[in-house]
Amino acid sequence: MSGAFGLSTPRDLLAKLQRELGRLRDSPNDRDVAINYFVTAEHILDWLIPGESGRPRRKKIRESEPLLMVVSHLANSAKHHSQLSSHHQSVSSSGQAGGYFPATYFPPSYFACSHFGGRVLSVILKGKAAHEFGPSISTIELAERVYSYWESHHSEYQSPRLDSGPTSPVK
Repeated sequence: MSGAFGLSTPRDLLAKLQRELGRLRDSPNDRDVAINYFVTAEHILDWLIPGESGRPRRKKIRESEPLLMVVSHLANSAKHHSQLSSHHQSVSSSGQAGGYFPATYFPPSYFACSHFGGRVLSVILKGKAAHEFGPSISTIELAERVYSYWESHHSEYQSPRLDSGPTSPVK
């Protein structure tokens, strides 16, 4: 089987990523939406450079691009939890950040929404990623950067693949 649910080309997967970015923009603190987004983003390279023969090239690309390192770390953390490969060294933690008081400390109408900055899903970075993007980044800012990356870089990896399906199943 090549693809699933009508997704059969790398271009289809990029369109799915764009739809998921829209969902993340609408619900920037929804961790389920965030996880889905980064899992999809992680697999775009697998669709552009498919199969076992493409593994060394994919590995080289992921290891040379801090943005893709972060994506891979987040996607695989969600999937494998504590059994991550040793090469995932770009994320210290992820979750809600911001605000001095816990969300339930004051009654909901005690302050106007604009009075204090709200809590947002964020990623705490380390290593090359922290050097590139700073010590932390909001999930939505990271997602915007990832989408821009794939929108501008997908054709340089293997543009003929964009209109033909993957030659091997995506794992």
